[in-house]
Amino acid sequence: MITRPRLTRLSTRHPAACAVLLLALCLPGCGAEEPGTAASATAASAKATGVFSASVDGKDVSIDYANGKLVTEIVHKINPDATGYGCVTTVFLSLAKADGSCALELTFQPGAGDGLALSSASFFASKGTKQGGVVIDTLVCDGFPGADKGGEVVWKLGGGDSNLLIAPVQPGESSKVLATLKAQDLKLNGKIKLKNGGKLFEVDLGKLRVQGDLKSTGSTQVSCGSVTGSAVCPKGVTYGNKVGEYVRQPLGAYRCDDDSLYDTSELCGSSAQIVVAYQHWVTLKDNWGGKDVIAGLGKTVDNHKDLGVVFVVLSGKEKIVVETSPGKFEAKGPAPTQAECLEIKQLYNIPDSVVMVYNKDKSLVNTGNQPVGVNFTPAVAVAAGDGKILSLLPGADGKLEQAAFDKAVADAIDAN
Repeated sequence: MITRPRLTRLSTRHPAACAVLLLALCLPGCGAEEPGTAASATAASAKATGVFSASVDGKDVSIDYANGKLVTEIVHKINPDATGYGCVTTVFLSLAKADGSCALELTFQPGAGDGLALSSASFFASKGTKQGGVVIDTLVCDGFPGADKGGEVVWKLGGGDSNLLIAPVQPGESSKVLATLKAQDLKLNGKIKLKNGGKLFEVDLGKLRVQGDLKSTGSTQVSCGSVTGSAVCPKGVTYGNKVGEYVRQPLGAYRCDDDSLYDTSELCGSSAQIVVAYQHWVTLKDNWGGKDVIAGLGKTVDNHKDLGVVFVVLSGKEKIVVETSPGKFEAKGPAPTQAECLEIKQLYNIPDSVVMVYNKDKSLVNTGNQPVGVNFTPAVAVAAGDGKILSLLPGADGKLEQAAFDKAVADAIDAN
């Protein structure tokens, strides 16, 4: 294994990781018994009604989802007692117009209050068809501001609260891998904000409704009460970037997709948290140490669907030499750009479930602010689900090896 370059005079503090968008059986904190078998379909008798209305860039927008396309993905916990009930652990709804445009995707999971809480939301002003990670065609939401600017345009959850009340799966169906939920009437409620590139608009989800028979996929490995996010973050702990400290909140980095400040508290409650710190200028040659681990990050995520992972791009690709004191020089990288961050995601085939963030203002290369307390690149902090850091990689030899990384992840999961 190749020893990676040591970074001089760079200390660290660490941040956090990402939450996995679960569709079907891929749930935070839960494994899927039979991946790919989730009940993902528009039930013939189920229909969506209601209007999505908002004021965007000074323009009033109204989208009627009646007679449109509805896709549902529901998961329940299998009850081995056929006479008992089964809790619903996930509801994913995709509402779109009849041609598939203007899609609104919502995921609800167990929360701290009643029913299921909204965990993620995406509105596609322009939805891309991708091939090899590249958008080759788009489906535009006609009349929506900025939808025709080119490429995929997605607005994501930027605040607010919403929940969904859904009855448990009835006896007789609760023990099935594929259950039928008869005569459902799902009324959404709450107002949320959607964001894109620093812009926000508010939408009232209480105007939307789903009615009819629905299908639900059962699993024995899901939890009826798992909660993720700030509600389950530990209180009164020491945040930092060393073993025994907790993944820092906030991290101080910005999301690559929408340029918003990333909140690391959303990682609390994951099976384990992983923070990767990466400096692009050090890795321009093809033989840098730790490349296999970074290139294989997607496989690690696939093997542990409930991981929270954040990939922090600390610097750009051009090496800069600066004189730190008379006669002493030090190589550093420039601040990375948002576009460069997205290029790195594509370069290593990093999955969408990994939160990509970048060091927009170069604050994370300052002493005491780095995300991982190791003076190498790439560097990795592995923490338990509550954010307590259990392992820092690489060790003093500078070698980042897959076996050591896999063991650190497994140990963090077992520590919960």
